[in-house]
Amino acid sequence: MGDRRPREYGCPSQRRRRGGRLGRVAARYAGTIQAWGLWNEPNLTQFWSGTRQQFIDVVLKPGADAIHAANPSALVAGRSSRT
Repeated sequence: MGDRRPREYGCPSQRRRRGGRLGRVAARYAGTIQAWGLWNEPNLTQFWSGTRQQFIDVVLKPGADAIHAANPSALVAGRSSRT
């Protein structure tokens, strides 16, 4: 079966492209979706191997900025701090 991890895991690259994508999706669904969660299972190493601070700096802040630029009233949630 081989390695089933996503092609990109750990601390993500291509932040600008990801932010643009998030902004377009948030704009498209601004009247429908008001709350966004930015990561699935960050406490599992097959999905995230960076530090908590890297998650905040690389995923949460830029993602929240992109979403809020498209929909200022949106709620943005980060990862669970449970391990």
